[in-house]
Amino acid sequence: MNEIINSKSKVVIEENTKYFLKQSNTDIEGLFEYLHQRGFDYIPEIVSTSNDGIKYNYIESNNNDIKLKRLEISKILSFLHYKTAYHKDISKYKYREVYDKISEKCEFISKYYDELIEKIEMEIYPSPSHYLIERNFSIILGSLNYIKSELKKWFKLVENKTKERVCVVNNNPKLEHLIIGEKEYLTNWDNYMVDTPIIDIYKLYKTNKNYENFYELYEEYTKNFVLTEEEKKMFFIMISIPPKIDEVANEMANTKNIKEIIDYLYRTNEFITSINLKKENKN
Repeated sequence: MNEIINSKSKVVIEENTKYFLKQSNTDIEGLFEYLHQRGFDYIPEIVSTSNDGIKYNYIESNNNDIKLKRLEISKILSFLHYKTAYHKDISKYKYREVYDKISEKCEFISKYYDELIEKIEMEIYPSPSHYLIERNFSIILGSLNYIKSELKKWFKLVENKTKERVCVVNNNPKLEHLIIGEKEYLTNWDNYMVDTPIIDIYKLYKTNKNYENFYELYEEYTKNFVLTEEEKKMFFIMISIPPKIDEVANEMANTKNIKEIIDYLYRTNEFITSINLKKENKN
């Protein structure tokens, strides 16, 4: 009996052999051929392709240790970026557009939180969630000021550059997409692109936002692929942007959501500080 995973994928059994069948609109065969040529083989084997989809060899997972998978996916992403990196020509307006886009987002978030804190300060008896914001507003303000300052430094580094380092980016590096069998396999390449490596490391950070020791994942990643100064600054800027709070009618849910945001900002600040301190000590 075939096992349906979702509307686009399923496990099929043919002559007592399991396969994984998945529909895709992406040229996965072409991608995998290119990755093999570049010496990257942390990918499942394609058995065949047809109108029904792409048939892969089924891989049994023999290790689901979360800490190990976090480290392994960090290492595999670094190999992917190292093996496929090259520099491409870019428009002289590219970095200006990035700068303007992040500046606009930062101004929007700053205005949102300024108006929110003004509203809270007018309340005689603030709700628990609003009290939590008021007590921790310094980390929100500090994150926004950090972004504004670092964005200007970043732009000075890149404003005259005409090339950008790009590589194959998986663009969906979730732990459930890493299978540890006889070796490690990174699956789900439907959204891959050729772009800055920051995309993968940023998404890895966001999908592990509650993990308190991302520093060790970053260290594992940079053993094989070191971010340039401008890449590192942009990565730090992206993870520091405070999210807008979506308040609901349930005060308990609001308090939980706001606590998660505040904890995330403190954890991000500690992570960036630890990286910068290591750099200072090394210098």
